[in-house]
Amino acid sequence: MGQEDKKGKKFNSAHPYPIICEGRDGMAFIIHCLNALIRNQRIPDNRFEAIDFGGNEDIRETLKILPLLAGYSSMKSILVVRDAEQSATQAVVSLQESFRNAFDVEVPSDGSFVMNADGIRVGFYLFPGWKDGHFQDGTLEDLCDNILRDVKGEAGASYLQVSADKYLAHVLEQKGSFRRRHKNRLHTILSGTDRFVGLKIGEAAKVGAFDFEAEEMKELNERICEMMQP
Repeated sequence: MGQEDKKGKKFNSAHPYPIICEGRDGMAFIIHCLNALIRNQRIPDNRFEAIDFGGNEDIRETLKILPLLAGYSSMKSILVVRDAEQSATQAVVSLQESFRNAFDVEVPSDGSFVMNADGIRVGFYLFPGWKDGHFQDGTLEDLCDNILRDVKGEAGASYLQVSADKYLAHVLEQKGSFRRRHKNRLHTILSGTDRFVGLKIGEAAKVGAFDFEAEEMKELNERICEMMQP
Protein backbone atom coordinates (compact mmCIF):
# COMPACT_ATOMS: atom_id res chain seq x y z
CA MET A 1 0.00 0.00 0.00
CA GLY A 2 2.85 2.39 0.72
CA GLN A 3 5.49 3.78 -1.58
CA GLU A 4 8.65 5.48 -0.33
CA ASP A 5 10.03 6.75 -3.64
CA LYS A 6 9.67 10.49 -3.86
CA LYS A 7 8.39 12.78 -6.60
CA GLY A 8 5.92 10.31 -8.04
CA LYS A 9 8.46 8.24 -9.94
CA LYS A 10 7.02 4.81 -9.12
CA PHE A 11 3.26 5.06 -8.90
CA ASN A 12 1.67 1.63 -8.97
CA SER A 13 -0.72 1.54 -11.92
CA ALA A 14 -2.70 -1.19 -10.12
CA HIS A 15 -3.93 1.42 -7.62
CA PRO A 16 -6.47 3.87 -9.03
CA TYR A 17 -6.58 6.04 -5.90
CA PRO A 18 -3.12 7.44 -5.02
CA ILE A 19 -2.78 9.69 -1.99
CA ILE A 20 0.28 11.89 -2.34
CA CYS A 21 1.67 12.68 1.11
CA GLU A 22 4.18 15.14 2.55
CA GLY A 23 7.14 13.18 3.90
CA ARG A 24 7.51 9.71 5.37
CA ASP A 25 5.59 10.56 8.53
CA GLY A 26 2.65 11.75 6.44
CA MET A 27 2.80 8.65 4.27
CA ALA A 28 3.02 6.30 7.25
CA PHE A 29 0.07 8.03 8.94
CA ILE A 30 -2.09 7.76 5.82
CA ILE A 31 -1.19 4.07 5.40
CA HIS A 32 -2.55 3.33 8.87
CA CYS A 33 -5.56 5.55 8.23
CA LEU A 34 -6.29 3.51 5.08
CA ASN A 35 -5.85 0.27 7.02
CA ALA A 36 -8.44 1.44 9.56
CA LEU A 37 -10.90 2.33 6.79
CA ILE A 38 -10.36 -1.10 5.22
CA ARG A 39 -10.93 -2.85 8.56
CA ASN A 40 -14.18 -0.93 8.96
CA GLN A 41 -15.16 -1.87 5.40
CA ARG A 42 -15.44 1.75 4.31
CA ILE A 43 -13.00 1.28 1.42
CA PRO A 44 -11.84 -1.85 -0.45
CA ASP A 45 -8.37 -3.31 -0.07
CA ASN A 46 -5.73 -2.98 -2.82
CA ARG A 47 -7.26 0.12 -4.42
CA PHE A 48 -5.44 2.89 -2.58
CA GLU A 49 -1.78 3.80 -2.32
CA ALA A 50 0.03 6.29 -0.06
CA ILE A 51 3.08 7.90 -1.66
CA ASP A 52 5.74 10.22 -0.19
CA PHE A 53 6.28 13.20 -2.50
CA GLY A 54 8.97 14.74 -0.28
CA GLY A 55 8.72 18.29 1.01
CA ASN A 56 6.14 20.92 0.14
CA GLU A 57 8.56 22.45 -2.34
CA ASP A 58 8.34 19.23 -4.38
CA ILE A 59 4.58 19.07 -4.86
CA ARG A 60 4.45 21.29 -7.93
CA GLU A 61 6.99 19.12 -9.75
CA THR A 62 5.23 15.93 -8.61
CA LEU A 63 1.88 17.03 -10.01
CA LYS A 64 3.41 18.17 -13.29
CA ILE A 65 5.03 14.80 -14.02
CA LEU A 66 1.98 12.68 -13.15
CA PRO A 67 0.55 12.72 -16.70
CA LEU A 68 3.87 11.37 -17.97
CA LEU A 69 3.73 8.23 -15.84
CA ALA A 70 2.65 4.84 -17.16
CA GLY A 71 0.13 4.41 -14.35
CA TYR A 72 -1.55 7.79 -14.88
CA SER A 73 -4.24 6.49 -17.22
CA SER A 74 -5.35 4.01 -14.54
CA MET A 75 -5.88 6.71 -11.90
CA LYS A 76 -9.42 7.75 -11.03
CA SER A 77 -8.82 10.20 -8.18
CA ILE A 78 -5.70 11.88 -6.79
CA LEU A 79 -5.56 13.35 -3.29
CA VAL A 80 -2.69 15.51 -2.03
CA VAL A 81 -2.23 15.67 1.76
CA ARG A 82 0.19 18.08 3.43
CA ASP A 83 0.61 20.27 6.52
CA ALA A 84 -1.07 23.65 6.69
CA GLU A 85 1.91 24.82 8.77
CA GLN A 86 1.76 28.41 10.04
CA SER A 87 -0.88 29.53 7.54
CA ALA A 88 -3.59 27.29 6.14
CA THR A 89 -4.62 30.18 3.89
CA GLN A 90 -1.20 30.32 2.25
CA ALA A 91 -1.05 26.52 1.97
CA VAL A 92 -4.41 26.50 0.18
CA VAL A 93 -3.29 29.19 -2.27
CA SER A 94 -0.04 27.32 -2.96
CA LEU A 95 -1.84 24.05 -3.66
CA GLN A 96 -4.44 25.73 -5.85
CA GLU A 97 -1.63 27.23 -7.92
CA SER A 98 0.10 23.84 -8.20
CA PHE A 99 -3.09 22.17 -9.43
CA ARG A 100 -3.71 25.04 -11.83
CA ASN A 101 -0.23 24.73 -13.33
CA ALA A 102 -0.35 20.92 -13.57
CA PHE A 103 -3.93 20.31 -14.72
CA ASP A 104 -5.47 23.69 -15.57
CA VAL A 105 -8.19 23.21 -12.94
CA GLU A 106 -9.51 25.39 -10.14
CA VAL A 107 -9.66 23.36 -6.93
CA PRO A 108 -11.92 25.00 -4.30
CA SER A 109 -10.41 26.32 -1.08
CA ASP A 110 -11.92 23.39 0.83
CA GLY A 111 -9.85 21.01 -1.32
CA SER A 112 -12.90 19.17 -2.66
CA PHE A 113 -12.47 17.17 -5.84
CA VAL A 114 -12.75 18.56 -9.34
CA MET A 115 -12.27 16.65 -12.59
CA ASN A 116 -9.36 17.47 -14.91
CA ALA A 117 -9.36 17.21 -18.70
CA ASP A 118 -8.24 13.56 -18.47
CA GLY A 119 -11.28 12.55 -16.44
CA ILE A 120 -9.32 12.21 -13.17
CA ARG A 121 -10.65 13.84 -10.01
CA VAL A 122 -8.07 15.86 -8.04
CA GLY A 123 -8.24 17.48 -4.61
CA PHE A 124 -6.33 18.11 -1.39
CA TYR A 125 -6.52 17.98 2.40
CA LEU A 126 -4.49 19.86 5.01
CA PHE A 127 -3.32 18.64 8.40
CA PRO A 128 -4.27 19.11 11.20
CA GLY A 129 -7.72 19.21 9.63
CA TRP A 130 -10.97 21.00 8.87
CA LYS A 131 -12.90 22.81 11.61
CA ASP A 132 -15.38 25.67 11.83
CA GLY A 133 -15.66 25.93 8.05
CA HIS A 134 -11.98 26.10 7.15
CA PHE A 135 -8.66 24.30 7.36
CA GLN A 136 -6.79 24.91 10.60
CA ASP A 137 -3.22 26.17 10.88
CA GLY A 138 -0.80 23.49 12.07
CA THR A 139 0.64 20.10 11.24
CA LEU A 140 0.14 16.34 11.33
CA GLU A 141 1.74 16.33 14.77
CA ASP A 142 -1.03 18.62 16.04
CA LEU A 143 -3.61 16.13 14.79
CA CYS A 144 -1.75 13.23 16.41
CA ASP A 145 -1.75 15.10 19.74
CA ASN A 146 -5.53 15.24 19.61
CA ILE A 147 -6.25 11.64 18.59
CA LEU A 148 -3.88 9.92 21.02
CA ARG A 149 -5.69 6.97 22.59
CA ASP A 150 -6.14 6.61 26.31
CA VAL A 151 -4.36 3.33 27.07
CA LYS A 152 -5.05 1.18 30.13
CA GLY A 153 -2.27 1.59 32.66
CA GLU A 154 -1.03 4.86 31.12
CA ALA A 155 -1.75 8.48 32.00
CA GLY A 156 -4.72 9.90 30.08
CA ALA A 157 -4.06 11.74 26.82
CA SER A 158 -5.47 15.03 28.15
CA TYR A 159 -3.24 14.86 31.23
CA LEU A 160 -0.20 14.20 29.04
CA GLN A 161 -1.04 17.18 26.83
CA VAL A 162 -1.34 19.55 29.79
CA SER A 163 1.87 18.21 31.32
CA ALA A 164 3.74 18.53 28.01
CA ASP A 165 2.64 22.14 27.60
CA LYS A 166 3.84 22.99 31.11
CA TYR A 167 7.19 21.31 30.48
CA LEU A 168 7.69 23.00 27.10
CA ALA A 169 6.77 26.39 28.56
CA HIS A 170 9.42 25.90 31.24
CA VAL A 171 12.03 24.88 28.68
CA LEU A 172 11.06 27.81 26.47
CA GLU A 173 11.87 30.24 29.27
CA GLN A 174 15.44 28.94 29.22
CA LYS A 175 15.79 28.15 25.52
CA GLY A 176 14.02 31.13 23.95
CA SER A 177 12.38 29.32 21.02
CA PHE A 178 11.70 25.98 19.34
CA ARG A 179 12.33 25.47 15.63
CA ARG A 180 9.65 22.77 15.39
CA ARG A 181 7.51 23.02 18.49
CA HIS A 182 4.84 20.73 17.02
CA LYS A 183 7.38 17.88 16.95
CA ASN A 184 8.67 18.71 20.43
CA ARG A 185 5.12 18.63 21.81
CA LEU A 186 4.09 15.32 20.23
CA HIS A 187 7.25 13.51 21.28
CA THR A 188 7.05 14.96 24.78
CA ILE A 189 3.50 13.60 25.04
CA LEU A 190 4.56 10.17 23.71
CA SER A 191 7.50 10.11 26.14
CA GLY A 192 4.99 10.20 28.99
CA THR A 193 3.84 6.70 28.04
CA ASP A 194 5.51 3.32 28.27
CA ARG A 195 4.15 1.92 25.00
CA PHE A 196 4.85 4.84 22.69
CA VAL A 197 8.00 6.50 24.06
CA GLY A 198 10.63 7.09 21.39
CA LEU A 199 8.41 6.06 18.49
CA LYS A 200 8.02 7.89 15.19
CA ILE A 201 4.50 8.66 13.99
CA GLY A 202 4.26 5.59 11.77
CA GLU A 203 5.64 3.33 14.49
CA ALA A 204 3.24 4.77 17.06
CA ALA A 205 0.31 4.36 14.68
CA LYS A 206 1.26 0.72 14.05
CA VAL A 207 1.02 -0.15 17.76
CA GLY A 208 -2.30 1.62 18.25
CA ALA A 209 -1.34 5.05 19.58
CA PHE A 210 -3.90 6.95 17.51
CA ASP A 211 -7.67 6.69 17.21
CA PHE A 212 -8.41 6.79 13.48
CA GLU A 213 -12.14 6.92 14.21
CA ALA A 214 -11.88 10.04 16.39
CA GLU A 215 -14.05 13.05 15.58
CA GLU A 216 -10.92 14.92 14.44
CA MET A 217 -10.48 12.28 11.71
CA LYS A 218 -14.02 12.52 10.33
CA GLU A 219 -13.32 14.98 7.51
CA LEU A 220 -10.14 13.23 6.35
CA ASN A 221 -11.82 9.82 6.38
CA GLU A 222 -14.73 11.20 4.37
CA ARG A 223 -12.39 12.88 1.88
CA ILE A 224 -10.60 9.57 1.29
CA CYS A 225 -13.90 7.73 0.83
CA GLU A 226 -15.01 10.42 -1.62
CA MET A 227 -12.15 9.40 -3.90
CA MET A 228 -14.29 6.44 -5.05
CA GLN A 229 -17.25 8.56 -6.10
CA PRO A 230 -17.81 8.86 -9.87
